[in-house]
Amino acid sequence: QSRQKKLDVALKDFIDQPEKQVELIDEYYLKIAERPPVEFKNGDSPKQLLARSRYILANNVDQWTLNQKKRAEILVKIYSQLETAYHQVLTFRNIYQETNIANTKLKFEAWNKNVQDNEMKAFYTVANTENNILDNIINFIKNRTANAESCKLNVAPLK
Repeated sequence: QSRQKKLDVALKDFIDQPEKQVELIDEYYLKIAERPPVEFKNGDSPKQLLARSRYILANNVDQWTLNQKKRAEILVKIYSQLETAYHQVLTFRNIYQETNIANTKLKFEAWNKNVQDNEMKAFYTVANTENNILDNIINFIKNRTANAESCKLNVAPLK
């Protein structure tokens, strides 16, 4: 809270003393310049870490390189919800590997329940869509093919 008070005082000084604004801005930039840049144990800056991690989450853990594993470890420490979301996505993807229809339905129900129980709002749209097209998904599981109707593709007729 003391930091907030300092910020409030600094802002008040900035507003109340227009003649000192340039001096206060220069002082602010000096303080920023004195701070050492943030660097993680793998040598990445926060911006580099995020840029280099974007494809990690698209793959299974067993497909990650050593560097990707290190980055994922750092990401999870910084963004704790990321690990939960990652596992939720993997669970969803793995349902499509199922060949037994009854198991598929049970796994979708369990996945939906997990989304609702843990209030994972980012997955609500996926859960609702999955509920609405479950019959089409089951058709895919049975036949391992999809047609335009089941995918809800609206393609203009060729002329």
